[in-house]
Amino acid sequence: MTAYLAGLGLPVFGSDPVFHRRGPEQVAELLVAAGLPVISRTLRECDEDGPFPERTPQALLVAREPRTATAP
Repeated sequence: MTAYLAGLGLPVFGSDPVFHRRGPEQVAELLVAAGLPVISRTLRECDEDGPFPERTPQALLVAREPRTATAP
């Protein structure tokens, strides 16, 4: 978000954000341990073009609470 705001020429206050890179497998394990099974996983290569080139591959995980049986 900071890079996005700075790219728009908007003032950014505070210190630089700290990023902790985690692989999708590690994040999926954490989600499952929290009771949120992963239902979708998308992996893509880094996008090296544009104003904010990425240096690492990206992932998107979708997790949700398990469905519960409902009484009729």
